[in-house]
Amino acid sequence: MKPFHKENMTHIQEIFQRETGVSVAGKGRRHAPAGRVLLAAAVLACGFALTAMAVSRFSPLNGDDFSLSAEYQGEGVIAVQVENHSEKELAFQPVLKVMRWSTAEEVPAVSNEVAFSNTVFPGGGSGTMTIDLSEAYDIQRLEQPLEDDYYYLVLTNENFVFGQDWMCTVSFAPPVETTQQETETAAAQEDKTLAQRAEEMLRPYLELDLSDIDVRRQALPEYYEKCSALVQELDVRLVSPVTPQLVLEDPQPGVILDETAPADRQYLLTTLNWRTLDAYFVPVGAGEEDQALVVSALLPQRKGDTDGGAPIPLIYYMAYPAEETKADGACALIRGQLVSFPDLEEKAVYRDEDYVVYQVSAFFYSDMRRYVDTMAAWRGDVYLDNQVWHRVEAIHDYYTDPEVLKDILHR
Repeated sequence: MKPFHKENMTHIQEIFQRETGVSVAGKGRRHAPAGRVLLAAAVLACGFALTAMAVSRFSPLNGDDFSLSAEYQGEGVIAVQVENHSEKELAFQPVLKVMRWSTAEEVPAVSNEVAFSNTVFPGGGSGTMTIDLSEAYDIQRLEQPLEDDYYYLVLTNENFVFGQDWMCTVSFAPPVETTQQETETAAAQEDKTLAQRAEEMLRPYLELDLSDIDVRRQALPEYYEKCSALVQELDVRLVSPVTPQLVLEDPQPGVILDETAPADRQYLLTTLNWRTLDAYFVPVGAGEEDQALVVSALLPQRKGDTDGGAPIPLIYYMAYPAEETKADGACALIRGQLVSFPDLEEKAVYRDEDYVVYQVSAFFYSDMRRYVDTMAAWRGDVYLDNQVWHRVEAIHDYYTDPEVLKDILHR
């Protein structure tokens, strides 16, 4: 037998291919040159390096990470309110695009001189970024009204790439000037709304019979807690009253409060003290330390008595730190009623660099005659006739007269 050579294998393959039509000719394996392998590895390594560099240089934010709100200030200036809800720093670049919504076309700028200020916001921070377009765009054209269309800004923190371009709608309508009267009217309406809400929250406590000591012991702590909750809910700046060393002098010589009493004993017809509760045991303020300076009329307990007697709280004064009353939105809470200090201004009876004192009796009763009659009936130990009523009126008129108080109320 002849030895099996390579040419034999070739003949067998040719016969098999001719009979079956299937090629069995093998191809030699190609080996990539070593240089190409090294080049591919280098490219991959470079790609990974660039990716790592991009991640370290730029940490992307998504649309839920912050919010934008633009308000046109006039003369090409836009204030953009930014709230950064993420933990990452948000730094806007001083570039933008002004776009029309209906066409998605960029509004052409006349120059590149857009001025930005306050462009960096730390994680969890917020603030206002100001953009001045006055030197870069035709402002008169932008301020012309659009019909069924609007403009929007495109802002970026990375050259408008990586999807980091942020839209923010803006209206270039010139701001409407609000008159002082309109501002005051709006402020008064807001004060009225707050006062109504305060009254609703505190009314249940004011309707209780607080003369019952058991009811009072339970209700007063709850009332003070409700006042604190009210301040937080309404987000108001509540100013607490203070108790400075005030002097309210006795009636001056020649002043007659009751003709039936000796002229030199008129001072025995009133009494003066600081009180935390009014005549009905309702708190004068919002805290258990809040006090009012109260002039009480001393009324006879029997016909013919000319001095001394039962006290009926009649005139209420409350003092506040002068500087705190000037703060925006500053309010006082007086007998369950919330009132702004501008509304209290007409009741001011004394003022110095430290304190302002207001005569606030109107917050404790609206009709003096009915109030005194009610108090007298409630006490049951007060004698009240026309002569005594004239005494009450004289005491009230004297201690509420602004000209008189200028001379007798001081520190």
